[in-house]
Amino acid sequence: MSYCSVPKHNYIQPYSKNPRYWQFNKEPLLLIGGSDDSRLFKWNEADLIKQMDLLISAGGNYVRNIMCMRDKGNIWPFARLSNGQFDLDQWNEEYWQRYENFLKIALERDIIVQIELWDPWDYTDYSIPAWTNSCYNPANNINYTFKESGLIPVVDWYAVGPKADDHPFFHTIYADKDMSVVRYYQERFVEKVMEVSLSYPNVLYCISNETGNDIAWSKYWLDFTRKIADRLRKPAYIGEMLIVLSSSVVTEYGFDFADLSQSASMHYREPESHVGEGHFLSIANEIKKLNSNPAPSNSVKQYGGDLVEWTRGDDEGVERFWRSIFAGQAAVRFHRPDTGLGLNERAQSNIKSLRLVTSHFDLKRVKPHQELEDLFIRRDTNEAYIMAEEGKVYALFFTSSGKEVEVDISALNGNALVRWINPNTAEWLDEQLFIGNSIVLTKPEEGQWAVLITSK
Repeated sequence: MSYCSVPKHNYIQPYSKNPRYWQFNKEPLLLIGGSDDSRLFKWNEADLIKQMDLLISAGGNYVRNIMCMRDKGNIWPFARLSNGQFDLDQWNEEYWQRYENFLKIALERDIIVQIELWDPWDYTDYSIPAWTNSCYNPANNINYTFKESGLIPVVDWYAVGPKADDHPFFHTIYADKDMSVVRYYQERFVEKVMEVSLSYPNVLYCISNETGNDIAWSKYWLDFTRKIADRLRKPAYIGEMLIVLSSSVVTEYGFDFADLSQSASMHYREPESHVGEGHFLSIANEIKKLNSNPAPSNSVKQYGGDLVEWTRGDDEGVERFWRSIFAGQAAVRFHRPDTGLGLNERAQSNIKSLRLVTSHFDLKRVKPHQELEDLFIRRDTNEAYIMAEEGKVYALFFTSSGKEVEVDISALNGNALVRWINPNTAEWLDEQLFIGNSIVLTKPEEGQWAVLITSK
């Protein structure tokens, strides 16, 4: 196993001058990404490099990686014996070599990886027989029986929903359950994940994917992973993603960041709270709760694709992508197909466009839309969103339904340069000079547009 020797201050971590955002190699940066899979470490090397290089060429720097083991053809972390049974006391070296190779390829390109340790969908038989085939299922390993473990043969409900705590796999943390034999192997797995990755400075850790378990599950693994990082004397910044959208993981439970990906999901939420202005307000309200304890918030999976109706389509996916950053989020990534755009051509153009626009901002001073609403002299609901360093640079994003707004730019002292960009082509229009204290901005054409306003 190879290790990287990197000073602690070069690790990905909250930005010292504005902890709403991240810094890497001591420089502040927005995490902007997209990928065609959430389990990239299982790809072959040639395809993985091609995907990473494509992301870099578009201006991206952020991917997701679930330590997942449910999909057909996936390899497993534990060794499989000739009789088909797993031995949880032996590692499958191919799994761990692919994992480290993935981290190395990402680091060579300064791509930040957000790892998720537990995905509840890996332990349910809802859509595919994931639990039936799982290495942790006593029917499939030589290490414990159903009686010894307290586990059950079939899980046929939403493991991430209200019945999450009906699944004994998530009861192992409770002392009165006497499930230490299972917890031992859970801990062994998590410890291995951390030991491989902690020497890589480009890694963030998220305990779960959209968990509906009792928060005690999340807290247990937060404490466990921090102890491993402390023992190895490596930095580790650890977040959580709840299925019920909440920044409370930071404000109440001591996580380092909140993943607010469920802002774009309809599950367990009011019907319109994940689209349009409702989506924006969902994020803005959670970020407001972080004001007393500033910390980054990420959306590692931005839903929205034409192939799955509940995601509300490609246009909504693009608009959620931009709204997340304009609301003050530190990281956003297009979710994999078919519930997101992945890294298709439209995603690439929007990644590039968002990078071009936001590169004009100093993350130490930038303000999100909700802190600048008074600058709008005229604006309709979900028409346009703004972020700015007042008196220096302003950016607006127009949704498909937006047409025209009026904005107070008097802080620019009456002289401004205005430049439009089509986010779906990443092409700029010619720059124009504007003189005045307020500006009426009318979209050049139908569709989504962004505009940059700078001091002359």
